[in-house]
Amino acid sequence: VVKAPNTNDEKSVYSNKLKVLKDRLLTNPDIKGFTVTSDIPGKEIDNFFGCYKKGDDPSSGNGYYRTDIDPEYTGFFKAKLLAGRDFTELDRQAGDKLIVNLKAMYRIGYNDPNEVIGKIVIADNKEYTIIGVMDDMNYFSVKSEPMPTIFTVSDWSQKYLAVKYDSSTDLNRIISDVETSFHIVYPNNIPDYIILEDKVASTTQTDRTFALIFGI
Repeated sequence: VVKAPNTNDEKSVYSNKLKVLKDRLLTNPDIKGFTVTSDIPGKEIDNFFGCYKKGDDPSSGNGYYRTDIDPEYTGFFKAKLLAGRDFTELDRQAGDKLIVNLKAMYRIGYNDPNEVIGKIVIADNKEYTIIGVMDDMNYFSVKSEPMPTIFTVSDWSQKYLAVKYDSSTDLNRIISDVETSFHIVYPNNIPDYIILEDKVASTTQTDRTFALIFGI
């Protein structure tokens, strides 16, 4: 289990540090991708989101699993958008857009991915607009049914950062580079990482790209 250390940073400082780390890592030509997320494949999602359709009685609301992601997440994990669009940096700033998976779409009360685009749900007295529908993924295990999941865009509540690289690159050199950058940005934290080769292989290309997950 990868746990996030306490940084005690304000939101703007936290976001800026993530950007600095991302920019440093992506200067390495052997690093092919970077994303931040609250949950990673192979672990059960432990965040939740309750909402109901605008215009409906609040008592009609349901609960969903929630994963906080950034705009790079979908491309990084090769997630398939069935309708709508992905998150943008403007969505991150606004904080009022959602992407739902198929299971969540059905639970909200819609049967067509194109129909749900632009619809509004309410959570904690705040309106959120659904901008995309993502295909269901076996996030925890291929033996487990996909769960109704809502994706929000944020880097404030992220627990993990993921770095993707081609397996032709020496793993130890990649780890050393990531650790060096990590220590520069987070000098008081020790990175704790795992390799998700087996878990991520089913969602990446056949060139055996890997994901290196660090707790932040």
